Amino acid sequence: MKYGKLEKTQFFAVIALYVFVSIVFGSTVFTRTSGKRMYELIPFWSWRKVIFEHDFMLLEENLLNMLLFVPIGGLLELCLKRIKWKQAASIGLGISVVIELSQLILCRGWFEWDDMIHNTLGCVCGYLIVKKLYVLKRKMADY
Repeated sequence: MKYGKLEKTQFFAVIALYVFVSIVFGSTVFTRTSGKRMYELIPFWSWRKVIFEHDFMLLEENLLNMLLFVPIGGLLELCLKRIKWKQAASIGLGISVVIELSQLILCRGWFEWDDMIHNTLGCVCGYLIVKKLYVLKRKMADY
């Protein structure tokens, strides 16, 4: 910020992103008690249960996994003004992979492909929401 390379918005977005990702790691990995190694390697298994067995608790979990990463996508757009949706998806997927591998290695939760898919979708949604808000803000400023 001091040398004009970062806007105030970007500076605070970077700090918020760091804090938020730290909280996500804390709540999904480090605050859980260690147990046995658990994993589900079949992609979209949770949606099969939601659709065919009407497991609405699992639907809620899927939606919450998406919602958890919406702020990350939005903050990525604020931090990196020229980021594309594929880059936001890659970063969201990368963060999710680290979380899931940490859960697997440390035996602190389930390793699931579905969680990575939902987290990535949430990250892209957050990115798209903030991107759209920027477009609306610019249109409003033009009037």
